Amino acid sequence: MIKYSQSFVGVKNVLPLHWEVKYFLSLFIIYLFLKIQLLER
Repeated sequence: MIKYSQSFVGVKNVLPLHWEVKYFLSLFIIYLFLKIQLLER
């Protein structure tokens, strides 16, 4: 997990994040959050 986050930071530094990418990442994070909330019930 740590290696994945480090590689993600590396990719984020190389590739400029357009607003479409930020929008998709925000939706993905919200999806994961809701999925975890449903699993905890």
